[in-house]
Amino acid sequence: MRLHGNTIYDWVDTVARQSIQFIIVSPFFSIDGQLKSLLTGIPNLQVIVGDEFSTNNPRPLRELSETASNDIKCIYKNQFDKRLHAKVFYSVEGTGRRRALVGSANFTVSGLTKNEERAVSFDSDSEIDLPILDQIKSWIDRLQLAATDIDWSQAIRQFEHSPNPTHQNEDFHSYLKDIAQNYWVLKTTEGKDGRSRWKEFVEERVVSIGWTDLVRIIGADQRIEPSKYTLPLLRAAAVQWERGQVRERRQNHAVKMLDWFCRSFSRGDRIIVCRGFAANQKSGVLLYGLAIVDGDTIEDLQSDWWLLKRKAVLLKKEIEIPRRIYAETLGKGSLLQTIHRISEEKYEAFVRETQKYG
Repeated sequence: MRLHGNTIYDWVDTVARQSIQFIIVSPFFSIDGQLKSLLTGIPNLQVIVGDEFSTNNPRPLRELSETASNDIKCIYKNQFDKRLHAKVFYSVEGTGRRRALVGSANFTVSGLTKNEERAVSFDSDSEIDLPILDQIKSWIDRLQLAATDIDWSQAIRQFEHSPNPTHQNEDFHSYLKDIAQNYWVLKTTEGKDGRSRWKEFVEERVVSIGWTDLVRIIGADQRIEPSKYTLPLLRAAAVQWERGQVRERRQNHAVKMLDWFCRSFSRGDRIIVCRGFAANQKSGVLLYGLAIVDGDTIEDLQSDWWLLKRKAVLLKKEIEIPRRIYAETLGKGSLLQTIHRISEEKYEAFVRETQKYG
């Protein structure tokens, strides 16, 4: 028996990779690239989750369920006499060794790595732990009998129509308002074709920023938290970027944007997420939505799109707004830079004007 705090993720990572059967009971979940990589290597994975699909993105779970050796179930509160709240991890190894972890940590990035969580582990190598492991397995067996298959189409609809995981939509503007410090405009497009990453924002409930090659240079060489990126570090990485073939002006722009995203964004900040536009553009500009920063920057090196992400509360708009509204309320004749810092007054003026469009 051992108490874990900062070592919760290490326990899950080590034990899961040694398991021939790994069971996760977690009412809340979020699966980034790193956690997905961990789970896909388990021969027999069983997961029991709660039905909070307004908060939990069901798509990564559905992908896991499509592997024959995986069994993904749900405890629906309208079919069970109690709401699932327990967080339990249970492992069986090829040698017969059994281990379990019981505590407060959900199977989320924050629960396993960032929050102040505690959990107690049990190991069949310790004789005193054997009766407790038996009790844990008996409880899991009873829970599995009560769990049912997930209605994936219903779960995805619930997720997509609940862009705000903490409050109802009418309360979006009040969420974390008391700690809001900064106001931003974020352009969520990349490349010459202007590909938007808004879909990924919504699916993962994040805001994110690109320059993947540059971020990989920092991540591979430094292995430090994005919040500790310094301007000298960013500038040094930018010099290496594409072996120095990137123009200095573009390097300086990337450094400034990464510095803002990693060190100037803070929880409660308000963001307008839209497409960029040039000064001579006549057509309207797509407003994807509004976002409220709700977490620290994480470096998701396993991601198949952008790598630097912050958890966010999102309010989908997906409407075209006349370009003059951006110019009149934000004072921006063009929006080609990735991130713009604006005042609270300009943000509020923009929100008021765009409410007329839906």
